[in-house]
Amino acid sequence: MEEVQKLQTASSKQQIEFLARINKLEDEITRKDEQISNLNTSLSKQSNYEEIRKELEYVYFYLSHLFDSKETLVNLRPI
Repeated sequence: MEEVQKLQTASSKQQIEFLARINKLEDEITRKDEQISNLNTSLSKQSNYEEIRKELEYVYFYLSHLFDSKETLVNLRPI
């Protein structure tokens, strides 16, 4: 009987350690998912910035050809 109790105790201890490891891994997955979400948000903002920059360059190009006088475009500069 004593041997059975030792085995049950060892089995219970391993099960507790296994569940603790699973919880730790689930927490790590949650943190990684948050990091991925933050990186996707940053990437989206970067993409929007690039689109706006290209549009502004187009506007500058259009305006620079629209006006012949450089005095008119003194304050207009490409980004």
